[in-house]
Amino acid sequence: MIIRPEKAPSATLLGFLNEDQLKRLRRLRWPAWIGVSRQTSPVSRNWGAERGTPVGRWYEQRFLDAHVGDIRGCLLEIRDKRYSAQHPNITRIDVLDIDPNVPGVTIVGDLSDMPHVPSDTYDCAIVTRVFQYMRDVPAAIRELYRVLCPGGVLLSVHNGVPGRLTQLDCEGEFEREFLTLSPHGTRTLFEEVFGPNNVTVEEWGNVIACLAFLRGVAAEEVGERRLLVKDPYFPQTITVRATKGTTL
Repeated sequence: MIIRPEKAPSATLLGFLNEDQLKRLRRLRWPAWIGVSRQTSPVSRNWGAERGTPVGRWYEQRFLDAHVGDIRGCLLEIRDKRYSAQHPNITRIDVLDIDPNVPGVTIVGDLSDMPHVPSDTYDCAIVTRVFQYMRDVPAAIRELYRVLCPGGVLLSVHNGVPGRLTQLDCEGEFEREFLTLSPHGTRTLFEEVFGPNNVTVEEWGNVIACLAFLRGVAAEEVGERRLLVKDPYFPQTITVRATKGTTL
């Protein structure tokens, strides 16, 4: 039997343990047995964030670490500075979101229609887990191409398997995923805009990574060795590195 992870450690423990130690404690007290549990509810409804690193975020960080040289100069990120703020070679960061009330947003607008953003502005754009919520992904890709400088790089990450409703706030409101792009669909859409020679699409994950993602099991519970096994039939995460050349 798995005890529900929503139960928190005592107030005494909370006073002595840091966030990483609390996550380890939750993993020890409420273990997640991937593939053998008969539970019909997830281990975590927050992607495993209270237990460790969500599987999708683990892949994101690994992909961005592999392309740290691209993260430089004038940079665009969506919704927050989750990744761009980690890097020293940045001269300016713009944060775009459709919601003006999101803290830290410098440009309010729709990623698929940014007429107020000048062309050839950014050296790099980081777009993570956004496309699955959009109706017009091709328009967003075209806009990202337009606002990148020649030689600029787009680093994009999105889900390879359908997710679930994402809880946005404590009031119980939810945002619904609109679509899921396959690796082939991803490659086709990006190559149409950036050109076949300027796009690299990579698939990350396997069946156990997909199960962990859906059940809300943290990456630390799966382990690096298992997460790094790639099975093209079960891509949990799809990443794209696309470069804007002078000609297609």
